[in-house]
Amino acid sequence: GWSGINVEPNPAFHALLQQERPRDRNLQLALAEQEGSADFIIFESTGLSTLDPVVAGLHQHAGRPHQTQTVTTSTLAQLWQKYVPEGQEVHFLKVDVEGVEASVLRGNGWQNNRPWIVVIEATVPMSQVESYADWEPVLLQAQYRLAYADGLNRFYVACEKADLLAAFQYPPNFFDNFKLSDHYAAELRAGQCDAAAQQSKE
Repeated sequence: GWSGINVEPNPAFHALLQQERPRDRNLQLALAEQEGSADFIIFESTGLSTLDPVVAGLHQHAGRPHQTQTVTTSTLAQLWQKYVPEGQEVHFLKVDVEGVEASVLRGNGWQNNRPWIVVIEATVPMSQVESYADWEPVLLQAQYRLAYADGLNRFYVACEKADLLAAFQYPPNFFDNFKLSDHYAAELRAGQCDAAAQQSKE
């Protein structure tokens, strides 16, 4: 029953969000520390597009095709003011911005805008090198506690929601009864094949 706000400056991915997430508010802009505009380097058909010229340089050096577009920037605080009704809880915030995490986090008013759980990509793009040292203090000073790290992301819980920390005691495991998406898709395809075979016999 959840619905949310998706921020995606890449026109192709924004169009997909509009198609696949019609109940959500899908905004074609980028988040930053302040409102304005910025150069957005798009690496087509990847999740590597970025506002960070240093990160972009790594991908350009690797020979990835790219283009640059000027995009509108806004802040978390502005989005909260415009789109979150007063008094409404926000359960979950995911930040995946390819190198500009610190800028995005500094653009929020953490005293008043307090998602229960914040998940942030915490490695240098395309690597296992940790990159959270420059932005984690923003969350710790805003009274968030580290709950879990999965190797790619770090999960934080607002101190006033500390009862949720128990849910992070163990990583996803056998007792969660989950399926990987590839496994689930394979089961669907197998079921469709079985149904088609059954029909051909009738």
